Amino acid sequence: MFGAARRAAGLPEARLHAFRGALSFGGGDEPSFVADVTFRSSEGVSEDAWIAGELRIERASWTDAPGGASARAMHGSATLFVSSSSFRLVDGILEGERARVRFSAHGAVDAPSGRRTVDAATLVIDSARTGPFLDAASAILGRALPVPPGVPRDAGLTGDISFDADAGARAEPRRRP
Repeated sequence: MFGAARRAAGLPEARLHAFRGALSFGGGDEPSFVADVTFRSSEGVSEDAWIAGELRIERASWTDAPGGASARAMHGSATLFVSSSSFRLVDGILEGERARVRFSAHGAVDAPSGRRTVDAATLVIDSARTGPFLDAASAILGRALPVPPGVPRDAGLTGDISFDADAGARAEPRRRP
């Protein structure tokens, strides 16, 4: 849709080659998440790509729930592809001293009203602590996700969380000994 309009207007293709900045969610009185990010494009990418390369994530951190232990900053990377019609975030990993998660997502860019933009997303928790994991998720989602009654904040956690636009959401958390 956007590509046709760009060509009709005689505008040139645009491609991001490098970027340095910050990614943030929330703020003020709400839980917040912030990370320094850098992007570097890959060689030999599809001509359709506006963005194609490695996204590096450094010093990812978030606000803790009252009474929670301060979370250590995490770091990681993902392969990012964006064209005029779709996006893919693959081979994502975020890890720190106490946690390791893997993630991916894909979907549409500039979807018409009523059409979904995220077709599927997956988060695999290889290792985490329940309290800090829920604090980070709360910061990204912008709403509190409390630790379930009877579960210690420092309880180990593994599992999968996924979303598929056709099949819906699925969560399979497992308490780690």
